[in-house]
Amino acid sequence: FLLKLTKDQRLDHKEEVLSVEIARFVGSMAQTAPRLSRVSNRFDQPDLQRIYIEKLLDWLVPSAALRIFVAMILYELQLDSGAASKAIHHEFVRDAYKRVGMKEQALSALSQILIRCSAYRYDVLEVFSVGEVFLAQNVRPSFLGELLMNLNLGSFTLFVEKFIADYDLLTKEQNVLFMETVRVQSKQGFNICLFVVTNRKVFLLEPSRNKPTFAAEGETFECWDASWEAMFPREPTVVWERDFSSLVRIWLGYGSQILAVEWQGRGKGQDLVSSPSDNKLQSEVYLFHRPDRCAILAETLRAAAAQGEAGMAVPILRDPAFRNLVLAQIQEEQVLATTVAVHGPQPRQGLFTSEQKADPTPRLFVLSAASVLEFEIKSSAWAPIKELDPAIFDDFTPADLEEAAEEEEEDLLPAPSEEDMALRHLLRLCGSQLPVPEGAPDGTSRPVLSLVKKYALPPSEITFETRNEADLSLQFSSGALCIRFFTDSSREIWRRGLAYALVKSEKGWSRHH
Repeated sequence: FLLKLTKDQRLDHKEEVLSVEIARFVGSMAQTAPRLSRVSNRFDQPDLQRIYIEKLLDWLVPSAALRIFVAMILYELQLDSGAASKAIHHEFVRDAYKRVGMKEQALSALSQILIRCSAYRYDVLEVFSVGEVFLAQNVRPSFLGELLMNLNLGSFTLFVEKFIADYDLLTKEQNVLFMETVRVQSKQGFNICLFVVTNRKVFLLEPSRNKPTFAAEGETFECWDASWEAMFPREPTVVWERDFSSLVRIWLGYGSQILAVEWQGRGKGQDLVSSPSDNKLQSEVYLFHRPDRCAILAETLRAAAAQGEAGMAVPILRDPAFRNLVLAQIQEEQVLATTVAVHGPQPRQGLFTSEQKADPTPRLFVLSAASVLEFEIKSSAWAPIKELDPAIFDDFTPADLEEAAEEEEEDLLPAPSEEDMALRHLLRLCGSQLPVPEGAPDGTSRPVLSLVKKYALPPSEITFETRNEADLSLQFSSGALCIRFFTDSSREIWRRGLAYALVKSEKGWSRHH
């Protein structure tokens, strides 16, 4: 058996790559298989379609494959917790940066299958419980929370697909290609919205602001969650809808959770951001909850626009606005992670004091080799720049680990061809020639980030909380900081970065479970 689920054996690099490719292939197949049905979601029998899709996936992906994905996840969860050693040393850090994303791909494949085959959910959760109880394996509650969040959001996506079909009766069959939870800034603050891309249009939806149906009288809920729509889904509100022909440029922000899009004119419906004219170029910034989803959205938008009636080639560009402001604060420090997150609850200061609640306002937290920085986000002040920097590329891998990886790693991926490089450069040139909205700020008079506080590393104590939420508590001499990440995966990026910073501090650190 490929996976050696013991604490004294490791998979080699080729075995990990094989596991990742298996999970990626099965996940893509599970996501594409329902689209093989050419029947109408609006007029045909929905129950028969659901049974047909479940039978199809059950035949394509047997139960043994599900057990393999669970084994992949459990294997990497033990590596995250440092099952082999309690000490934090250079080998642990190097192995953490060498991972190829086996847990993330297995989680994605498992989620795609369980969204359609809900009968398997209890069995999968039972396997995780068996690993934790009988095999003494560490299964983080925050990871299980991320798995359940993916399932609830996927189930709500199926409901939204039916909602859009009933809402837009004049457009032929629309299939939801992408849906993600985002934050959009308005005059009242940051609103939670759903960015939806179909094969015909783009929608921005706002979920119901009312309390979920299961809420008790007097119970308060601060932020919408997909679990509210698990049993009795409620119809969202259409903020705007746009055709792919209105796409102008797509900008990837600093990190993996910031995306900006330029549109031609206003969308159909109410807009969250005031618009002076219907014909002018307009821009909007979206803060994503899950990491790396904005890159998937950018590629989905570009592919859908290219296949549309207009056949547009929408450029995807790198935006330096957030990046430059961060680099100006950290000077020459190595950036290890950037994450959009919120403040978690602060611990009690005394016996009779109550715990402070979490602040739902999103902030940008930056981890460097010498400090942790907290920035206030002012995404409504963003505007495209005139001069592009084609050399912007951030993977946040320390330079010394990159050099070691280049010496050891073989040529697993071929270098891009000259044709691909020429095409990318042509898209950048085309994007740079597009006009900038009139009266838009140049990025210097109204900064999109403002520094709130800077904490010097190392802290006196680091606690990865065992709550259902992915909370990270840091104790500094200047005060305590609790970061609540939107996903467990985002917090794991910080675990890796903090381990690197602690090893560089040349102070002996160890774990306590």
